[in-house]
Amino acid sequence: MDRMEQLKVMADEHGGVLKTSMAVAAGISKPTFAAFIRKNDYQRLFPGIYCDPDAWGDDLYLLQLRCPATILSHETALFLHDMSDREPLNPSVTAKTGYNPSHLTKDGVKVYTVKRELFELGKTTLSTTYGHTVTTYNLERTICDIVRSRHSIDMQVYQDALKEGLLLRPIGDTLYFNPPLNISKEDLTKAMDITYKVLTRNLKAIS
Repeated sequence: MDRMEQLKVMADEHGGVLKTSMAVAAGISKPTFAAFIRKNDYQRLFPGIYCDPDAWGDDLYLLQLRCPATILSHETALFLHDMSDREPLNPSVTAKTGYNPSHLTKDGVKVYTVKRELFELGKTTLSTTYGHTVTTYNLERTICDIVRSRHSIDMQVYQDALKEGLLLRPIGDTLYFNPPLNISKEDLTKAMDITYKVLTRNLKAIS
């Protein structure tokens, strides 16, 4: 297999996206890489990242290629978990405290920051609608993130839980309930199930 064929295989394995660093790591010279890009009319997305015109369109995948130090989160993560009917107009990502988000915010990306020790908590991978694998957070972490940043849903959560027979007290970014000390394991599990049900229903409604 010659170098051009090797680059074609590499592109197919990465959804039509090639990075200069990938080619160099595979022992392919930059002039050969540049010749492949010109010959196949690849478009330059960001410095060092190129895309096959036929593969254009997966904005979430491209965003993560552009900013690998971030994780797709909040409403975007909710969409990836099939908890929202449409992809958010402005994607959301989370980065470590100290990350400079200016290059993202000017493009309309919502950037949240967390302490370094919390950054990878709940990290997982999911597929985009185009079939590419991206890094995001699990549903439990996603729910916590959105509740913490969406104080406006407090009353709706309270009312919905009450209809289910559970008295919740949303205060700021925390949900409180005070069961009796002799509560059975079955009733405690039921209370947690209701809490999860109410939160997911309201998060889907606002996404």
